[in-house]
Amino acid sequence: DAGTEKLMRDHQDALHAEAGVRLQRPRHRPHISIAAYPVTARAEVFGALDRVTRETAPIDLSLVSLGVFVETETVFAQPLPSATLIDLHARIVREIGIEPLYPHHLNIGAWCPHATFTSRVGREEVVTAVAYLQGRFSRINGSIVGLGVLDQTQADPSDESVEDVRQFLFPGTVR
Repeated sequence: DAGTEKLMRDHQDALHAEAGVRLQRPRHRPHISIAAYPVTARAEVFGALDRVTRETAPIDLSLVSLGVFVETETVFAQPLPSATLIDLHARIVREIGIEPLYPHHLNIGAWCPHATFTSRVGREEVVTAVAYLQGRFSRINGSIVGLGVLDQTQADPSDESVEDVRQFLFPGTVR
């Protein structure tokens, strides 16, 4: 939802302006990463997301803790796992019918839901980001109101931001 996106963006901006941590480029809208697929699977992904969103209501979301993916030097907020969120992820992966890229943390049973603050910034900046956020991050309550597709293959790292290729809003949601 817009309020949650704003709070996440505010944290990202402060990380850069106040703590000196580089922002991820290209810069995407704040989001919970559900899965990653090759661009060649676009038809399957769009079809599956269209079907899943038609039967999904907005989902309550609470970002409650900080986390780090060491291998990609990524600092993120982690949502409180709920059966509804885990079920949404499993339905999407099953509906697409193709194993996601990075199955070690995106496949059913291995998914680590997260909203990225910054990524691929170097270990020193990861430490700086975590130290900075520890004193400022608190629970963010919001809701998931739809699904979006980002195409990182067309992303220009010099761009300020990358918009969704396509959005799939849950019924009754206005953006």
